[in-house]
Amino acid sequence: MGMLLQIAFGVGLLMMARVAAAAERAVPGSSCSGEAFLRSGLMEDLDPPACARDAAGRAALEEARQALLRAQHHVLADAAEQALVSLEHAREALGPMAGRPEAAGYFRALVVLGARAQLVPEVDTLRACHAQAQVLLRQGETPELPVARAQAERAEECLAALRRILAQRSVQEATPEVLWVEVAPGQPRRLQELLTEVRAAHRAALLRRQAAQQAWEVVRSRWLRVLFGDRLRVFNEHPDQLPEYEGRARGPLPASIVPRWRYRTPEGLIETFLFRRNRLISRTVEDPRRS
Repeated sequence: MGMLLQIAFGVGLLMMARVAAAAERAVPGSSCSGEAFLRSGLMEDLDPPACARDAAGRAALEEARQALLRAQHHVLADAAEQALVSLEHAREALGPMAGRPEAAGYFRALVVLGARAQLVPEVDTLRACHAQAQVLLRQGETPELPVARAQAERAEECLAALRRILAQRSVQEATPEVLWVEVAPGQPRRLQELLTEVRAAHRAALLRRQAAQQAWEVVRSRWLRVLFGDRLRVFNEHPDQLPEYEGRARGPLPASIVPRWRYRTPEGLIETFLFRRNRLISRTVEDPRRS
């Protein structure tokens, strides 16, 4: 598979200069200008085979076009290996057309589809990042601190993943502006557009985490005013939680006199602290799943 990708990319690199020369000779706005494919990145928008000057050229372009359409179908079905087989077929069909301006868009399509085939293993990541970005950009209220932290962490992971993908050689050769992925059924997104969304979501997540942190510090400051001794020590040992306790009265003052506090650990265990006033009497750990 890797060898086939290298072949496709190598052909594309050799043809880049010829693509530019062909663009200069093309008539802007005509069906043979190559503009439609450059705008959409879709194989359906390649110049028609009729743009070739002779029958042999038209036959070669038609054969390549059909192979490229099959490759695009396989890419959309997340079938990278089948896509590479079709790309090899298209490359062979285009062999006699090397250097001819009417085939420049087809050679460019080889590079673009080769890069998209290499992106297939990354599609799930890109779709998950798109979905998360949409949630973050639509979210209104600031969530509680644990949620805000988790959202910011996932946003940072998505931004790092997208930057890693965009830095791949194949993506750079195809240019992110032309490359796109189907982030949801019937919803294509160019990689550059997806990067913009993920960046915006990352900024929003960081701002919400900062706001949640500030709100949490205000809440904890109220507790710190009324806690002393072992209660204060236990409270500071759990910086991301408030203790659970029995009784109808809520708030730091009632909590400062109740005998028992409970905390839940990240592993799902329950810590119970028994106090006599501000002195710790005992600490027990229970697994509620075994009770």
